[in-house]
Amino acid sequence: MRLFVPPHFDRMFKAVFGNPHRSAPLRSFLESVLDIPHEDLAEVDIIDPHLPASHSQDKQGVVDVRLRTVSGRDINVEVQVLEQAGFRKRLAYYAAGMLSTQLSTGRDYEELTQAITVAITGFVVFPDKDGVFSSHFRLLDPDRGLELTDALQINILELPKLPLYDDGTLLWKWLRFMAVQTREELHMIAQLDPVIADAAEEVERFNQSRDMYLAYLSLDRAKRDRISNEAQTRRREEEWRVKDEEVRVRDEEVRVRDEEVRVREEEARVREEELQRREEQIRTRQDAIQAQGAAEGVQRARREVAQAMLEAGMPAGKVSELTGLSLEDIAEL
Repeated sequence: MRLFVPPHFDRMFKAVFGNPHRSAPLRSFLESVLDIPHEDLAEVDIIDPHLPASHSQDKQGVVDVRLRTVSGRDINVEVQVLEQAGFRKRLAYYAAGMLSTQLSTGRDYEELTQAITVAITGFVVFPDKDGVFSSHFRLLDPDRGLELTDALQINILELPKLPLYDDGTLLWKWLRFMAVQTREELHMIAQLDPVIADAAEEVERFNQSRDMYLAYLSLDRAKRDRISNEAQTRRREEEWRVKDEEVRVRDEEVRVRDEEVRVREEEARVREEELQRREEQIRTRQDAIQAQGAAEGVQRARREVAQAMLEAGMPAGKVSELTGLSLEDIAEL
């Protein structure tokens, strides 16, 4: 079955919304997004989507659809289906470029007109803002809510956050149109609004274009390759995560074993110290006993010598002097 080329494919988007002879879809879509007077969009001038570089080495920007309104507002409308690194900064860079290229030498800054970017994304730009699919940015003081100027404005519309059911707004209908993936979805959404029905007819007509089909086929293959590569990368990352976890578990087991060995060694050290302490106590006690026994033996020998001296008739004072015993000890003999 031949692939259906959806409205959010950039070449299809440019064909449907960038046609200067069929500007009704573009004007209707912008009225659903922007808070600007209806009369300002009564006529739009589709202009060159290339943003001229200020210097030869500057990066040139290319947008999907660029137009000027009746009052001179400079509006860029673009679709970014695949997530892009630095996407938000690129939007700011392009918006600044739209503003900076308005004035030629000698013209006054008061002549600057509002530069507006409307970006439709096929990916989530602000994951922390669940349910909010439309974001509106201007230059202001965040603390006081004081606006510096309305010269720059960026609107970001996130298709993945679009509610499943109609919220009653024209913006929902247009974004639902841009998000369709099949002809059946296209036919259903075309019934909600006559201008959307005209845009749906254009989508059907360009789906018969061989060049359009081949361009989308190339993008579809690139997306599939990217999805496949990302899946392969995730598998490899999971394999590495599992291996890292296995290494972590083994390291933890080794750490636990080392800790057990350390605890056992500490217990053995404590036991060894306790054994040494007890042996030291035993030696001290033995030395004390030996010292006590020796002292008692000396005392006993002195008493025996003193007893013999007394029996031999030696005076008690002389016995005390010779044996070192006190007169009280000699009197007991």
